Amino acid sequence: MLCCDTYTARVAAELDRRSRVEVGPAGLAQQEGFRTPQAMVEAMTGTTKSTSVSVLEVGRMLAETDAVETVWREHPELPSPPPPWHAPIAHAVTDRRVSVAQADAIRAGRGLPTVVVPADALRDAADELLRDAAVFTAGQLHRRARQSRDAPTRPAVTSRREAGRCRTGPPDDSTPATVAAGPTSPPIPP
Repeated sequence: MLCCDTYTARVAAELDRRSRVEVGPAGLAQQEGFRTPQAMVEAMTGTTKSTSVSVLEVGRMLAETDAVETVWREHPELPSPPPPWHAPIAHAVTDRRVSVAQADAIRAGRGLPTVVVPADALRDAADELLRDAAVFTAGQLHRRARQSRDAPTRPAVTSRREAGRCRTGPPDDSTPATVAAGPTSPPIPP
């Protein structure tokens, strides 16, 4: 079944590429009578909306990883683009070590690279999750990915929350103190 998953994800990625917004009604999905590539994948596979979204997302991961690796292979003289953070997940799908559902669970649970969580950290966490993927369901992998994503940022989140609850004015008495309701709320005058 994993080979069918991989094939379906690759076909979905190609369908998505041929249905880009830039081509408008000339896109493959719209030519076939579907509003979006996701709707076409849903109809073609007989799956739910969430499953078809997963298939498309994993297909995009496979396509992006393949594109970078093709540049490396065919143009070694060019500066190498960095591998996408999800390359280990794409390789695991291609090697049939994880299903599309498991791959999407890790991708969705980890989120996108940010200033706080760079791509290298996401890649390392994905590698770690993939080592244990054979014994976990997609739901369990999603929870583990979410927990590992939130773990390094918890102290920062806690300190931001505390700062928002206890915000005060300058230490001198020249201006009155203010208290904020939350980290993004405007100050409430005394």
